[in-house]
Amino acid sequence: MKTSIYGWTIAFFTPLLPLMLIVGCFILFDTYMGRKASKVKAIAQGINPREWVTSRKTRKGLFSKLLLYNAVLLSIHLVDLYMLGDLVDQYSPLSHAVTRLGVVVLCWVEYDSIDEKYYEINGVTLTSVIKDKIDKFKNLLKSFKK
Repeated sequence: MKTSIYGWTIAFFTPLLPLMLIVGCFILFDTYMGRKASKVKAIAQGINPREWVTSRKTRKGLFSKLLLYNAVLLSIHLVDLYMLGDLVDQYSPLSHAVTRLGVVVLCWVEYDSIDEKYYEINGVTLTSVIKDKIDKFKNLLKSFKK
């Protein structure tokens, strides 16, 4: 009986796995940038980075954030499916639009955190670097067009 319930629960949430992976990748990259920023900060203060940046702190923060964000995502999906789904589907061409919006919000929160840590490390925001690269690519395309 228990196996059947677990199987049905897993099957019910299987369509969310790609979205959970996307959010998980953002969390992993944010964790990497956080460790790197802490290492740079420790070196600047003359502290041994091994003492300042520990794997225990990283594991605690990473797993709690992964569990929290995925629980939020599952909750948003349930609200979307059972409470808002029919209403939103009338006005939106996307199925599960609320769930997708929730993923975008969670990824945006993580991107903002990544951007802050990138600024701490390099003194320039990641957003401005991306904008500069896009502008250079546009200029390159314009020069090829001419």
